[in-house]
Amino acid sequence: MSRVRGKKTGKKIQNVSQERDRYQTPPWAVTPLLPYIEHLPAVWEPAAGDGLLAGELKRVGHHVIASELLRGQNFFTWHPAREWDVLVTNPPFSIKADWMARCYRLQRPFALLMSLDCLGTAEMQGVMKGQELEVIFLDKRINYIVDGVVQNGVPFASCWFTSGLGIGREMTFASVPEPYPLGQMALFDEPETFAQPSLLLEMGI
Repeated sequence: MSRVRGKKTGKKIQNVSQERDRYQTPPWAVTPLLPYIEHLPAVWEPAAGDGLLAGELKRVGHHVIASELLRGQNFFTWHPAREWDVLVTNPPFSIKADWMARCYRLQRPFALLMSLDCLGTAEMQGVMKGQELEVIFLDKRINYIVDGVVQNGVPFASCWFTSGLGIGREMTFASVPEPYPLGQMALFDEPETFAQPSLLLEMGI
């Protein structure tokens, strides 16, 4: 099994997806973020999963580059060949600190949907200390999707941890719209435009 070492925390990052990392993001979770990325048309979604978040970003008018570990694109070793303006994703829970550290190394705007509890861990504080950080707090908990089923009663609150968006304040409080049926969700239904190895550059950043 190939592994990549995280450069910030020093932990070993598996080149496989763990079950607890496969929670899909419902499209309504990105709605509070949209006003702050409308000036950034090209979005890289590097943990696209089933394409729900990428599909919503495309639906509202963004050009989306979607990549996914299970399709052979490891966020820690690959980078889109095409230009992008902002990185938007729900990173894998088990390696969220390494993920955020790499986002800062890329020196591009980003927005990561993560648990509010991240603010209270020494590991995450070590990544965020001294860095630009603006947090969008959400008024409802995000019930993530597993195997096509919305998981009601998620026991933690989620926030958008952002950098480089130019929000202008460290804390923003936003409303999450009411969920809607799964059948109304816009999937990223262009598999040929998912990032392929031939369209990617190995950068080692």
